[in-house]
Amino acid sequence: GPSISHHQGLRQGDPLSPLLFILAIDPLHHLLAAAAAQGTLAPLPGRGTSMRISLYADDAVIFANPVKEEVSKLLDILHLFGEATGLRLN
Repeated sequence: GPSISHHQGLRQGDPLSPLLFILAIDPLHHLLAAAAAQGTLAPLPGRGTSMRISLYADDAVIFANPVKEEVSKLLDILHLFGEATGLRLN
């Protein structure tokens, strides 16, 4: 779609900020869950949970196996997500 230009972000503590973050990051959660369900990303060893991403406030932490191939696949997923959303790793 067409680009949306903005001139100012939200103020610190704006109550709309968490909702916008959830809307923006939810597709990433679904992409990671689908990749794990399809076997693209292997289960995390020694974990009783299949959680791959921890989201809090405006932060996201992604858990991955320390295997070159899996990290490469994860970076591909993040690249595609970034291309679709304009969001980037930092």
